Amino acid sequence: MGIKREYQTTEFAQLVVRARSSRSKDHAKGIEVEEPEALKPETLSLKAVDDLTDVLEVPKLSKSVGEEERLEIERPLTAAEQIILLSRCQYIWASSNPNDEMVLQEINALAQRVVQTEDKAREEEANEGPLFTANWLTFSCGLWYRCRAEHHRNKTRERAAFQLQSLVDQFADQRPSASHRLRLVHSAGYPARFHLQHEMATRMMRMGMMSTAHEQFKKLRMWPEAVECLICAERNVEAEDMVKELIDKQPSARLWCCLGDITKDPAHYEKAWEVSKKRFARAQRALGKYYFEKKQLAKAVESFKLALDINPMFEGIWFTL
Repeated sequence: MGIKREYQTTEFAQLVVRARSSRSKDHAKGIEVEEPEALKPETLSLKAVDDLTDVLEVPKLSKSVGEEERLEIERPLTAAEQIILLSRCQYIWASSNPNDEMVLQEINALAQRVVQTEDKAREEEANEGPLFTANWLTFSCGLWYRCRAEHHRNKTRERAAFQLQSLVDQFADQRPSASHRLRLVHSAGYPARFHLQHEMATRMMRMGMMSTAHEQFKKLRMWPEAVECLICAERNVEAEDMVKELIDKQPSARLWCCLGDITKDPAHYEKAWEVSKKRFARAQRALGKYYFEKKQLAKAVESFKLALDINPMFEGIWFTL
């Protein structure tokens, strides 16, 4: 039992993770346990992003919770224990629907347990700086899963976006050293920098931060996505110039569709269909929508059927058809 809001007075059941091991018993007895050490990556708190929020970082446990049980829920984990919980996060993410809020709540509880840190810094490892967590990479991976689990909530979406930005930026930090970061690289499952940049750009785009997403896609040389950001931001002149320049260099069906979205010319969609050798379903979906708006229903039906034969996973198109 516990509370999740600052001014909440009634306690409810809270989803938390209890981690039990022989090492936790040694901690409880006050026995020194030697653990691998690393820098603590930058962690953004909810208060730092929104000072008016009343959401607590983690549930505040009831006073009725016993000391031993509280220790299992709150003590900082070793690197091995963090990896076990991260593997559970990966299993849930890969085997379940990532849009299911109950699944995201479970991943969030696991990630919050991974990022539990010491109140005071431990002794410094040579040339690595102050130490707050068992391992830099596993802690960063916990923050990454927390970002994934928080993007669906209005109260935490902003923090998740800025935390993702922080995770991308920290690749340029001088400390900890490369040897320290790579210590558990094959166990943690932490993504490469460009994967994080792509995820951040996609999240920014969904949040309506089109200019920021555009810059990230440009860095990744993902030109069609960069063009779509400009279109969504209603920077059509800039988007048209960019598309035409890209088509001159390396034409593709997707770029022709982007040009059709900007100019509203169905000929560009037909060109995309031709370039793709009649395999790019988006071209026919766009043509179908164009003909539907122009009340040319026979042509719209034909285009929608062609698109759905290739990719039937568009319920809106089925409904319109």
